[in-house]
Amino acid sequence: MAAATGEAIVGELTGTRLTFLPAQIVSLVDFAAAHPEGDVLSRETGFDRDYGRNPYVGYDAVDENPFLFDGVLDGRLPPKERVVTVGERDNAVAFPYSELRKVGVASATVDGRRLTFVREGGVAAPIRDRETGSTWSVTSIATDGELAGTRLEPVIHGDHFWFAWAAFSPKTTIRTAG
Repeated sequence: MAAATGEAIVGELTGTRLTFLPAQIVSLVDFAAAHPEGDVLSRETGFDRDYGRNPYVGYDAVDENPFLFDGVLDGRLPPKERVVTVGERDNAVAFPYSELRKVGVASATVDGRRLTFVREGGVAAPIRDRETGSTWSVTSIATDGELAGTRLEPVIHGDHFWFAWAAFSPKTTIRTAG
């Protein structure tokens, strides 16, 4: 998949295109297992901020309006529904977390072979592919089985609150489990 790009629209760098890199929000334990030589930023920043406190209290209530947002809300989803987005602005597709939970499976291709991933037993259960029975980490590395050591190629995507994404990409298509 080609890297998505964004373009600066104001200021000295207007017209400059940025390259997006794959990123994932994971626990520190999962990050350390996948990247044992990775660097972690210190909480000692020189600024007086409580990094152990959530600055967005209430953002787990998907139906409530977000604070500090005075734009028009796109009512196709609850404002604070979390979505995974793929693609750029007018060609983007959003996959609501609530819909992804219903499906509970994902798929990928490894060496021309399509794999289907499942978690039988809830979110704490291991991730396995149906085709080989290999066990996979949340960071896309096969840790056991026929494909042990294989790493999936990451997909460039976004992880957003619906209200924020929809404000900039109102033509986004929403995909549901049905």
